[in-house]
Amino acid sequence: MKENAGNSGAENFYCKLAKGENLSILIVGDSIGCGAGASTGDRTWASMLQGYLEAQYKAKIKLTNVSLGGNTSYAGYVSVMALDDDTVYDLAVVCYGQNDAPERFALFYETILYALLQRYPGCSVISILESSQQTYTEKIEEIRKICADWKIPCADMIRAFQESSMSMSELTTDDVHPNDIGQQIYYETLKAMIDGFVRQDGGQTGIMHAGSRCMDQFRHFVKYEVNEEKGFTRKDPVTFLLRTSERGLLGIDYTYVPGENRADVYVDGMLWQTLEVSFNYNFSQRHIQTVRYDECRVEREIKIVFLNKEQAEGFGGVFFSRKQSGSDGRGEAVLS
Repeated sequence: MKENAGNSGAENFYCKLAKGENLSILIVGDSIGCGAGASTGDRTWASMLQGYLEAQYKAKIKLTNVSLGGNTSYAGYVSVMALDDDTVYDLAVVCYGQNDAPERFALFYETILYALLQRYPGCSVISILESSQQTYTEKIEEIRKICADWKIPCADMIRAFQESSMSMSELTTDDVHPNDIGQQIYYETLKAMIDGFVRQDGGQTGIMHAGSRCMDQFRHFVKYEVNEEKGFTRKDPVTFLLRTSERGLLGIDYTYVPGENRADVYVDGMLWQTLEVSFNYNFSQRHIQTVRYDECRVEREIKIVFLNKEQAEGFGGVFFSRKQSGSDGRGEAVLS
């Protein structure tokens, strides 16, 4: 039985790969998804996997990696929904868990799968159980449960690391990020999984809607960027203003700089939330995160004020997510 959502008559990634067709792969994850810890770009697990698939199956593989180091699964949902590159992806590899808090993790992780289902109905999916968790934590068990519901295979990097008989210090740069040896294990595990599905003439064909609550909860998605015509206008070196009427779960795209970071979010002239982060690193890092977990209702305008010009330079816009208007008569975002 094919498990392709919304495209039951189409061939899946593995069938196409066996035929050597041109294919597109999307990686969506955190720093482990980025390949952090590898000595060079061509030693990351994703790069090695791309090279192997092209050589083994004589296929041309387009690889797109939208992973963001230090980010949570909410960023994955936004990255998929906001992606606009005119590509229909055949396979998505989802790699999250290290940076997420247990609260609401399952909900936001599942929104990534929904986003993939909505954007790419025939896309196959592989979910990575990150080795950095070291044991089968609550978050890992949540991923396994979700993937069982959606009929998505899991690449178990926890077990793969354990079976290597090597210590975390031998497999990582910092007990989190796989070094070249760890990257090789990720690559070998994924390679074996994909080869196995090809031999099964498709095997796991993709994702199937399991009827979860998040399927409707985040259907409406809109992004407002810094754009003089239809987005935020920059009123001064630290202030951005958007005139709109919108509601939903509010997310923000901005960059942490070393030291103290602060952004004040005003809704219709009233302070709605202050975001404060102490970023104790010597580099900057882009973050996509929720502002609050309750619904934000904007009648006239939303204003973002940063601590200084350097922080303002890293502002990428905001996002609203909610139920599609008319789905329940309200169109509200409710995170319970």
